[in-house]
Amino acid sequence: MSLISGNFIQNVQKQKSDSSRRTRDHGLKTDKQKDYSIRLPSSLEFLNASFIIGHDFGMINSITFKGITRLKIIDFTYTSLADCNYTFNGLQNVVILNVSHFKCGLLNPNLLKSAVNLEQLIMQSSSLSVGLKEDHQGKFLDGLKHLQYIDFSRNAFEDQFRTSTFKSQLDSLQCLILEGNFFHKYSIKSRRLEHS
Repeated sequence: MSLISGNFIQNVQKQKSDSSRRTRDHGLKTDKQKDYSIRLPSSLEFLNASFIIGHDFGMINSITFKGITRLKIIDFTYTSLADCNYTFNGLQNVVILNVSHFKCGLLNPNLLKSAVNLEQLIMQSSSLSVGLKEDHQGKFLDGLKHLQYIDFSRNAFEDQFRTSTFKSQLDSLQCLILEGNFFHKYSIKSRRLEHS
């Protein structure tokens, strides 16, 4: 298995784009956002990009991974970017993604849209209780139909999830970890359970 860590930043290309961006108060703001392109070896199967501190990334619009036809596992644990108000592109072959300890209080619901074959999503301590508060349509996990394992531990959730949150995972989800949250009421309905 091939792997890359730490020094992958040397393969990052930056392009500027003018586009709109959501602010914390959900207004639109136009500013100079950057699209990043990261070219990695096609033989790469595991990427450990944890604990990367991004001081010069600025306002991010998208991060596109190129050349990663075999990449299956990405670990971004504790990688520090300003927020999660951007999209990852090129994650079609990734099956395990760890983005724990991200700052997702400001969250683009399309962050993971390209990860269509994702089976395991780990997002511990990522401020999702704030980031998902306005996701009334359940867009964040929409289309991720292969997700079997979701770990949303320690995200300070207090309210129950909307029924639309896991709608794409009704036939695939096997394990949902919610340890260390603050739910007042807890109710998960499954069509499978209702019909048994």
